[in-house]
Amino acid sequence: MNILVVEDNRHMRRMLSEMMRSAFVSSIVVEAEDASSALRLCRDIHFELVLLDVALPDGNGVALTAEIKLLNPVPKVVIVSNNRARTCQDAAADAGAEAYVFKDEVYEKLLPVLALVLDR
Repeated sequence: MNILVVEDNRHMRRMLSEMMRSAFVSSIVVEAEDASSALRLCRDIHFELVLLDVALPDGNGVALTAEIKLLNPVPKVVIVSNNRARTCQDAAADAGAEAYVFKDEVYEKLLPVLALVLDR
């Protein structure tokens, strides 16, 4: 499985990538620090899973979710964000995100959410 982690904070990006490598051992994990890099990667690589922050230096993760889904509806997009606004969560779902996990709950909730999203 190809996994894309889109996060502008280097520490959080690396932590999420390591979580994915540990949980999905045979997967390839690719990192992007901004929306434009993520979109370029999605044009070149078929991803099955995208972990995506909302607040990116050059764009909004919700809008990026919609763009990714237009390119290819297959990837499961899971938002990982500090933004707790219900309107943001609803907008992410409307854009095609399968789930929304708060960053301060990543250790407890991300892997169980991914199990549901990926049907494993």
